[in-house]
Amino acid sequence: MTASATPTAGQYGVTLDNGSDTLKAATKITIPGLTAGQHTISIVGAKDLAGNYFDYTTTVTVADDTTPPTVTSLTAEGEKIRVKFSEPLVDVDLTATTGGADTATRAALYNGTTYIDINDTDAVDEDGTEYLVDASSWIASSWASVNVVVKAGFKDASGNAMATDTTAKRLTLTSDATAPTVSSVNVEGADLVVKFSEPVVAGTSALTAAGATDLGFKYTNKDSVVVADTDGSYDAVNYGYDLNHDGDTTDADEDKYVVITLDDARFVTAGKLNAGSYEITLPDQAVKDKSNAANELEETVLTFTVSEQDQTDDTLTVAIAQLANNSEIEFDFNANVTNAALDRTKYTINGVELPEGTTFYFDGTKDKVVAVLPVGTIASNGNRTVAVVTAGI
Repeated sequence: MTASATPTAGQYGVTLDNGSDTLKAATKITIPGLTAGQHTISIVGAKDLAGNYFDYTTTVTVADDTTPPTVTSLTAEGEKIRVKFSEPLVDVDLTATTGGADTATRAALYNGTTYIDINDTDAVDEDGTEYLVDASSWIASSWASVNVVVKAGFKDASGNAMATDTTAKRLTLTSDATAPTVSSVNVEGADLVVKFSEPVVAGTSALTAAGATDLGFKYTNKDSVVVADTDGSYDAVNYGYDLNHDGDTTDADEDKYVVITLDDARFVTAGKLNAGSYEITLPDQAVKDKSNAANELEETVLTFTVSEQDQTDDTLTVAIAQLANNSEIEFDFNANVTNAALDRTKYTINGVELPEGTTFYFDGTKDKVVAVLPVGTIASNGNRTVAVVTAGI
């Protein structure tokens, strides 16, 4: 993620490097173009993924950097090429060199005939110094021996660009001949979250649209009665799974998943799988890997058990609302709570417990708690994070 200058000098707006994603799950900010010397950096009004506000200020000293990055290592790993640089790279426009359409790449590989972009999504470290790049398009059959250079123009955060191509290095690329396998299966409501050994896409016999019944099922209920021993229906299939809950499925390893939403009334009740044991058969060629060879899954039986506790929703949740003035906060729980909810240590504002002198009362029912703060607790208006510790209440 990179900060970009706005018309007000010294202030920055924040956007993702690839410009295509929602600003979520950011772990670092790169501020290019800082001059040598000392700078005070402040982050104001930021939130974590739970919605908690925080501010941050620090002082950094920027050295006078005039040295361009270099390639420190270039190696083949099967169908991929691993490239290591001496320092983090930033996006550059190499379209004049490669003739491609992507105006924001980190660098480009060249085999004497065609180019392969190195993108931010190929990075395998947080700093952006090491990249693992898919070079399967350079393999005509089972293997290829190619002379590879990293083209000039890649740049560091100080704007220093490498002016010359690297010396060509001969690499031997080998085609991927290994089919994907199932690594794990988890149940979320009526969803089967299936993880594979490598990134996958739909195969030749892809799982199809809503209402399809080409999954083999055997369901034995909690009383050891075989309820279903035939094909079962499902409602949807999605390739990719939002592991970090940032609203997309484009992050690392999220393309290793397939999510199958079941809807068969014999074993799905109120959007959840019934308790019992399951054997679900994924058909031959249901998915394939992303390699040049497009290796496909062999028929695989998923075996798992769902307990009654797994499908019981006993999570206590709460909605928080500020009342008509700055001194009262209302907490609406999804179930009745005990008198332990009338304890100030169960509640925080920006991570700090409510102050001594805070009073509480149940407003009509025991699922609604109102906290009355001492006069002067909230001295000025602004966004704050109010949180509840639900354990024990």
